[in-house]
Amino acid sequence: MGKQKETKNWQIALFALNGISSNTALSMIGYYMFFTQNIIGLSAVIVGIIATVMRVFDGVTDPPIGVLIDRTDTRFGKFRPFMMAGCLIVAGALIAIFHCPENIGVTGGYIFTTLFYAIYVIGYTFQTTCTRAAQAVLTKSPKQRPLFAVFNSGFNAILNALFPLILMTWMAPNYEGQLQNPDLWGDMSLVVAGMMLLCSVLACIGIAERDKPEHYLSSNKNQKVGFRDMWNVISKNRALQMLIIAASTDKLALTLMQGVTVYIFSNCILNNALQGTYASVKVWPVLVVSMGGIYLARRFGLKKPFLAATWGSLICLVIMFVMGANEKNYMPFLIIFVVQACMTGITNNILNPMIADCADYEEYRSGKFIPGIVGTVFTFVDKIISSFATTIVGFALAFAGVSKGQIPTDTWISEKFYWTMMFCFCIVPILGHVASVISMKFYPLTREKMAEIEKTLEERRMSLEKSSETGVEKA
Repeated sequence: MGKQKETKNWQIALFALNGISSNTALSMIGYYMFFTQNIIGLSAVIVGIIATVMRVFDGVTDPPIGVLIDRTDTRFGKFRPFMMAGCLIVAGALIAIFHCPENIGVTGGYIFTTLFYAIYVIGYTFQTTCTRAAQAVLTKSPKQRPLFAVFNSGFNAILNALFPLILMTWMAPNYEGQLQNPDLWGDMSLVVAGMMLLCSVLACIGIAERDKPEHYLSSNKNQKVGFRDMWNVISKNRALQMLIIAASTDKLALTLMQGVTVYIFSNCILNNALQGTYASVKVWPVLVVSMGGIYLARRFGLKKPFLAATWGSLICLVIMFVMGANEKNYMPFLIIFVVQACMTGITNNILNPMIADCADYEEYRSGKFIPGIVGTVFTFVDKIISSFATTIVGFALAFAGVSKGQIPTDTWISEKFYWTMMFCFCIVPILGHVASVISMKFYPLTREKMAEIEKTLEERRMSLEKSSETGVEKA
């Protein structure tokens, strides 16, 4: 087999939209608790528990779906069928959830939304598993692989700015009652479905040339891989263990912050519309700083920028908690919030390359090239831990005395509510970052160690090629 043709940059850019498709859905489902409590009238505690169970279910579905994808080979490729199926399943489930019949009753509301949440999870896993697994065939060039993070960070920055702008600033003011109007959420789910479909179609175009047997059937056919390898990876891959602790605690913190952000703007700063403006303003700083983080990662390795950005986010959260979020002095708070978002942008965007490093480390350690298993082990544990964010929000709202009924927009609730939201928004993420910093101290994959690993793996491959050529000559 000759040298494979290099992937074009535009193909990498288009494939990055597969992650944007699933992230668009994730942005919408982030309002699941708000919608079910304020529109359907469900209990925040029970909904929080349901969301946690669904998050655990999301993690449990990763390994079998990963195996299913590995065993799939169709005329449309290995990944594209799952990418499109996942998009359609997720879009349909979101439309159903946010069009929940008003006369269904409380019990019916629990059953209806939980059923379609479970369906959403299956489709979402299809999409996200392909985003991680297909990178192994998208490009083999070490110089090109960081480009995925560049495009992904850019598109995500646009999404993070556009989504709240569409919902909070452009659409909500046109509906009577704004966020309390069920028609707003139903229409927004249709907008999300359209955005997802467009992104998924473009992503399929981007991966089409690489989604062929010659690109994913070229590994050692004698290598046997099964579910047993998952336990081996979990128990012996120290790099993956430490990365899981660092990333999952950070993910828990980020998910929790996203879950209470609407209350910070609406019931602490008392300006819900400002959330859309804030999101649109922060997009460029986050994008620029994220690009800078990727540059530093290419120069100094992935560990140092990840650790530095985690420290930066931690310091910002401490300042924000001390400063406080209120109606009269919100501007300094939002400025620090932008800086904190920039730090989070760095850690999020270099996470996928760190998972790839862990896959290389596993091959270095065990001799098995199993990036799919490494990736699904990571996502499985990551989702289980981060699933507690919604439950924490539910119990926090119950503790603050607002677990049932509507929470009025742009209205001060109480001192207890304020400090409960600030605890979720700042203190819990601070504790998560502390765990992340400690785990990174034991993360073995420095720049120097990765150079050693890559050299060793290259020597093994060359030795294997020579032995294969010798065998052919003797035959």
